[in-house]
Amino acid sequence: MSRIVSILGGAAALALLSSVPTPTLAQNAATPERGDVALQLEEITVSARRREERLQDLPIAVTAFTADNIERQGLRDITDVAQFTPGFSMQNVGSTTEQPFIRGMSVTSFSSNLQTASSFQDGVYSTGLGRTVFFDDLERIEIIKGPQAALFGRATFAGAINYITKRPSFEPEGSLRVAGGQYGLLETHGSYSGPLFGDKLAFRVSGNTRNYDGSFTNPLGGKKFGVERRSGYTVGLTYKPTDALELNFHWLDTQFRDLGQTPIYMQPASTLNCYPNAMGVFTYYCGEVGSTTQYLGLNFDQTNGAYTNLDQQRVVFDANYDAGPIAVTLISSYLYQNNQTFCDCDYSPLRSFGGAFTSLFDTSNKNQSHELRIQTTAEGVRWMGGVYWFRENSVTGRVNVPTPPILPFVTVTNKAVFGSVSIPFAERFTLDLDARYYEEQQQRTAIRGNRAVDVKYTQTLPRAILNFQQTPDQMFYVSASRGAQPGQFNTGENIPQDLVKVDEETMWSYELGSKSTWLDRKLALNASLYYIDWSNQVYRAEVASSTGELVNVLANLGGSEIKGLELEGAWQLSKAFGVRLGYAYIDARYTDFVSAVALAVYRNSQVSGKQLPNTPKNTITASLSYRAPIPALQSFEAFGQFDYQWRGKQTLAEVDDAYIGAMNLANLRLGVDNGKLQLSVAVENLLDDDTPDFATRFSDLNTSPFRYGYLVGLREPRRWSATATYRF
Repeated sequence: MSRIVSILGGAAALALLSSVPTPTLAQNAATPERGDVALQLEEITVSARRREERLQDLPIAVTAFTADNIERQGLRDITDVAQFTPGFSMQNVGSTTEQPFIRGMSVTSFSSNLQTASSFQDGVYSTGLGRTVFFDDLERIEIIKGPQAALFGRATFAGAINYITKRPSFEPEGSLRVAGGQYGLLETHGSYSGPLFGDKLAFRVSGNTRNYDGSFTNPLGGKKFGVERRSGYTVGLTYKPTDALELNFHWLDTQFRDLGQTPIYMQPASTLNCYPNAMGVFTYYCGEVGSTTQYLGLNFDQTNGAYTNLDQQRVVFDANYDAGPIAVTLISSYLYQNNQTFCDCDYSPLRSFGGAFTSLFDTSNKNQSHELRIQTTAEGVRWMGGVYWFRENSVTGRVNVPTPPILPFVTVTNKAVFGSVSIPFAERFTLDLDARYYEEQQQRTAIRGNRAVDVKYTQTLPRAILNFQQTPDQMFYVSASRGAQPGQFNTGENIPQDLVKVDEETMWSYELGSKSTWLDRKLALNASLYYIDWSNQVYRAEVASSTGELVNVLANLGGSEIKGLELEGAWQLSKAFGVRLGYAYIDARYTDFVSAVALAVYRNSQVSGKQLPNTPKNTITASLSYRAPIPALQSFEAFGQFDYQWRGKQTLAEVDDAYIGAMNLANLRLGVDNGKLQLSVAVENLLDDDTPDFATRFSDLNTSPFRYGYLVGLREPRRWSATATYRF
């Protein structure tokens, strides 16, 4: 109760802040349409509660990017989106390995099944979407912050990333885009949408390619790092036999070919400079981990050049019947994905064990889901109820040298019922109550160790939101929600029986927020203050096996608390100029957490009070946009977009003496547009910031006995590109 009182105690300060017309970052500052004189910020509709709502009426912290924002800012993947979203960051360890961190809830595992936030496409859960979705095909992107399990389901512990695709249009329309730039960049996009057989059936088709030759060269053999060959197409159909019934079908097929590993190197254990052990050997690194090419070099000759081959096919069908006052929605999806990765996995120019430490990973994943919802569309008390079923089958093959193969077969089945009710009362108050109950069964068989595991988890996850609409343009809300992260288990040889099952992580999140607009909706400010209590936190640990040797396992090692503040706002200064500013403060610390790393370094396993890794305390974002007619070219307008992010330093592990320094990232885009033809040039990383893209503690396999160094990812240097877009 004291923690709830503590978070509510900031209400007065937050209310005062929200009443001051300060130009801070809003989710979407509008660019006025050609000829528009209203000078209002863009009105955005989102689906963060499984129904269409105005963003400024939604009592949840959401950052949304529309198709116009995506085009204007040149966003190409989810990493670009994270640069302009307070409280959200991305860490990309490889071309298809993503780690989304929302509100400081970071993890140290590269596994997609262990991340605290998940991706959805049109509300359908899927892993690994960030690099397989082409942004030209998106209507918008929603970053929904805080636990979303009540309505979105599994693996939305810290939040959800929802990609909304463009639907077929009954009016003929199309677009072509070509972009080229440094380091062999070449992107193409083409799409067309229109009616078929009258006014009942519409279609949309699109095709996309991206080629990139990489900006870093491997000194061992001269091949490039990070060479991309990406392509995909989509087909969409919309059938409207009546005004009340709409059927939608969407097919997505993507191929990703990374013909050289991501530019990552191992900063070796020989660089460790602090905390000597009893033998006088340093065990840790103290200070800033920076970028250098001194240790860059991978044994591509041992890995056939190193590569990642990702193939994904995705089918989504939804049916919507809305006869008022009741609407029914059915969504079914199927996904197949195969990912092959061959790497020099010691990330070192040295030859571990007398040769390159190579690994071939071959992962196949199939999942399907079905969701049925029924809800009221009438005014007054609003309610929704639904059922959900999900099944995923995956198999991972790994061939290591000299380790024998490991082939785990995994089946996950999740069944859930969920519902919500929205009750208006006392004229300006609304109480929203959401809840989900689920049962999840996980089955895994590993050939190595010959152990089969079958575990079951059940949870009830509620959320309550109290909303006060002070005026039509100013709203305050307070919420409490519970989240749970799907449980895990350890398989393999000699794992102690009591460590096979890893319990679910749980959390309570409390939030106080406001959304306000002023000056005839030319100025907006959204603010949120939150507190997160994270329990049963999962981390990797070394324990004694049944035969006495140390083995690496997942375990529930403790908990953390996170306190934060987010500000987003926009100000349309004039017909030509708009500004956005944003700020995020995150204080994420362990409360009661035991660590084998801390025991080896500090001689004390307790890291209570230490910061969570991969989370900057302070982040600032800023954007300035310009659009005005060109006097000499009456049909054209000139436009400009300058975007900037400053990110404070972030620690790299629960032993927080090693860190990445502050980052300064700026992008500039200039162009002309007449509504049909748009020409633009852009410079990314304008300041040529070389802060590491990421860094993490990692085993240095070239030491005996093994010691830890740091895996460091290089940031792409300053680079330019030019784009031509034609709409018809």
